Amino acid sequence: MPPTGGETGNRNGRLNQQLFNWTDADRTGIAFNFFTCFKLPNRADCSPDAA
Repeated sequence: MPPTGGETGNRNGRLNQQLFNWTDADRTGIAFNFFTCFKLPNRADCSPDAA
């Protein structure tokens, strides 16, 4: 996929910021950004926008 523009990039960054702030404050989990690739049980690769 082509890179996003500045407005979309800013929104995605703010969303990730909120997710990271929440996991830091809650301390019951960890957050990952869009660079993270997960290997699923069916051997598929998944790279969500935030996790």
